Amino acid sequence: IFQATLAIDKAALGRNLIPVVTFAVVGTVLSALLTGGMLFVATKATSTPIPALDSTIFGALISSIDPVATLSVLSSVGIRESDAIYILVAGEALLNDGAAIVLFKTLLDHLDGQGGFADEDETLADLVAKVATKFCIVSLGSIAIGLVNGVACTVYFWMLKGRHVPVAEVGIFFIWALLPYYIADDVGLSSVIAMMATLFFADVFVIGRHTPNLGGDQIHYAECAVNETDPGTHAVRHEEGRRNPLFSTSGQLSSVSRHHIDFVAEVCSSLMETFIFAYLGLFLFAEKRHDVPLSLIAILSCVGSRAIMVGLLSRILNGFRFLCVKSRILLFGNSRGDSISGPTLTAEEMEANLIADSHPFPQRRDSEYREGQVLDSKMQRILFLSGIRGAVSLALFENIPLYNAVTHEGSQFKAELKTMTISSIIFTVFAFGSATYKFMKSDGLSGGEDGGTNASLASQRRQEDRTDQLNELLLSSEEP
Repeated sequence: IFQATLAIDKAALGRNLIPVVTFAVVGTVLSALLTGGMLFVATKATSTPIPALDSTIFGALISSIDPVATLSVLSSVGIRESDAIYILVAGEALLNDGAAIVLFKTLLDHLDGQGGFADEDETLADLVAKVATKFCIVSLGSIAIGLVNGVACTVYFWMLKGRHVPVAEVGIFFIWALLPYYIADDVGLSSVIAMMATLFFADVFVIGRHTPNLGGDQIHYAECAVNETDPGTHAVRHEEGRRNPLFSTSGQLSSVSRHHIDFVAEVCSSLMETFIFAYLGLFLFAEKRHDVPLSLIAILSCVGSRAIMVGLLSRILNGFRFLCVKSRILLFGNSRGDSISGPTLTAEEMEANLIADSHPFPQRRDSEYREGQVLDSKMQRILFLSGIRGAVSLALFENIPLYNAVTHEGSQFKAELKTMTISSIIFTVFAFGSATYKFMKSDGLSGGEDGGTNASLASQRRQEDRTDQLNELLLSSEEP
């Protein structure tokens, strides 16, 4: 999560913020409820019925996605990190982790070990109200801690700009970035969301994304320049005296430090990903008994809830998008220039803007008339296949306490939840991961040497179809 927060394209994320937040927050809650409901109903017919609250807790932990395989496939077939589909998948995965963790911890506080509520007098309505309230308090409180820490981090590096060698800058940046994790955890808030808030803020104002990263020979020459230090203070000379404004998107770190922060974070992320999947393999084969019916029910619930969630939210977002397009045509006029308010656009300009906005894999473009992307069937299939479960789901399962007969806290069904969690992770990793590549190839969405022509033709066909649709909209808007 640390590395993904730094790596994601912040400008592209901002352009697609509405669909990303919709899938990451609303989609996570919806997916958790659907998975829990399906599991609760389906297991009633088995020898091991899972209570409603335990089922919902499983739905919350398994709703966290880790689409590392999907992102790798998208990159390998030529999809850029600033393209809409890449940002939708990566952005949902990033924000979804925080939402799933908060929802999981909130539900866990109400577990009494009998599958009921911790408070016997508590009704379902009371539970829903408490969970919703705590979800909002934990989320907003964690974000506040992260932002305050991000401001303090920016002030620190602004005041001491040019007085640290790159090694110290990198180390101190990681300390600042991890500080809100421990603060939020100590006060009972979400440590992950607090850390993410700090990293989003620090990535823009401390690292600085408007200053290009160095590479190759430039890094070599920069490192040579960094070695010229003041013998008395060991401060870096080449940065001294050139302080940026406090909240400048050019950042407060040297170019060398900026490059190495990304590198160190990526190395640590790769190592942790390897360790967690190695642990998952040991976890799988250490289990001597597998409940096949429960495993199948968990997989079907997990996959089914993902399909329903993606389809439903895509239709809502596309409906909102269509209303925005119609409103824009009515408000900004038509080809005769009889606008109601705002700037007048010709039919050609309006059509070009709408086509560029609606393209599933658009070129980067800054337009004041942009309202989002059209989620066509191909994008929806990619979003569905990106629902791979991984490290966060496994870590959340480990945090479910065993039932304590004295305190009546914890879950009596942890062994069953373990089987269902492992089954869902293994299935989605192998099935969804391999299906993504085959889908990209078969539908001509791949780039690169062997897929570039197909992608170009497919892109041209999509643009021609949308041109016809938008021409009909423009003509209909000219009728009295």
